[in-house]
Amino acid sequence: MTSKRRPREQHGDPYTGETIAVPQAGRRDPRGVRVKSRQRSLWANLRLAVLLTFIAIVIGVSALYWQISSLSSRIVVNDVRPNSSLAGPLFGSNLLLIGVDERPDHPEEGVRSDTLILTRLNAPQGWVSLLAIPRDSEVNVFDIGAAKINVAYGQGYARAEELYGSGTTAAQGAMALSGQTVEAFLQLPQRNMRVDHTAQINFAGFAGIVDALGGVMINVPTLIVDPEYPTEDFGIMYVEFQPGPQRMDGATALIYARTRHADSDFGRAQRQQQVLRAIIDEFQAKNVVQQVALLPSLLGAVAGEEGSPPAVLTTLPINRPDVLLGLFGLAVSIEADAIGQFSINPQDVAVYENGSNLVWDAAGVQALLDRWQSAAE
Repeated sequence: MTSKRRPREQHGDPYTGETIAVPQAGRRDPRGVRVKSRQRSLWANLRLAVLLTFIAIVIGVSALYWQISSLSSRIVVNDVRPNSSLAGPLFGSNLLLIGVDERPDHPEEGVRSDTLILTRLNAPQGWVSLLAIPRDSEVNVFDIGAAKINVAYGQGYARAEELYGSGTTAAQGAMALSGQTVEAFLQLPQRNMRVDHTAQINFAGFAGIVDALGGVMINVPTLIVDPEYPTEDFGIMYVEFQPGPQRMDGATALIYARTRHADSDFGRAQRQQQVLRAIIDEFQAKNVVQQVALLPSLLGAVAGEEGSPPAVLTTLPINRPDVLLGLFGLAVSIEADAIGQFSINPQDVAVYENGSNLVWDAAGVQALLDRWQSAAE
């Protein structure tokens, strides 16, 4: 059986053997890749990478801020003073640092303020100014009269609800009366200033901050020997610091900052400010990634273990974005010569003794405050 194929119908011109150009969607490069398609692919991948990076940054910052806010909620307390301040470091504020001698295992000993440092913070202009106030300074304490300035802390601690209303904690009352007493002693209202915020830190919190940083570098200016340094069990121990640069952990830096038998409270005030500067230097020595990563560790060190009293309490709302930004900006960018270090001491201010109280010349204190304020500005 045979079959016949019918010829296919020809449409258009017959094939002549010549190459016929076929229209393409885009130009091709020598390797045959469509250039426009490849460019569109590159831009699409770039946009996707940017978007994913942005999302990762937002998630990371949000997680960090949530962690910081969570820890901050444990150490930030309400300011119970009338007309509490809203000022933050972004706009300039005064923070009263109160070093507290507190021993939770021995509540019968009570608590007292061991250190008072008025700190001026100004993030836009990039400076900090410190003023140490001797704890034996004589001032007028509410309902007591002439007394040592550190009595104000104990008075506020014992009479918190009586002085500031129901629900006020002992620590809130102590910080509030300390702030008001310092404010009156330094005559800050006459300068259109006030103690805007207070922060109290106990020995464990101080040492914890240093340890969270991995220690600090201290240049001990001269030999320090203290044969009667007080211990936690109410005994004494012998401590010695050789002159020269040395790295200190938290416990060692605490001893260095507290020892006073080798010289005086005025020498101790200088060492405390030296350690504060060393903490800033140590933070600045790290790169930005390390600095950001350190924030939760630093807050964790002062917040303490869950269920235990925090080592630091403050009325400064560090969980507020502007405050957090201001503090971080200062810590990162401040230069050593932008930190003013001052103290009320007999070499700068005339003084006489009333028993064990130190009575400072009011005009001399104001002259020192002029230097404190002008050095900062």
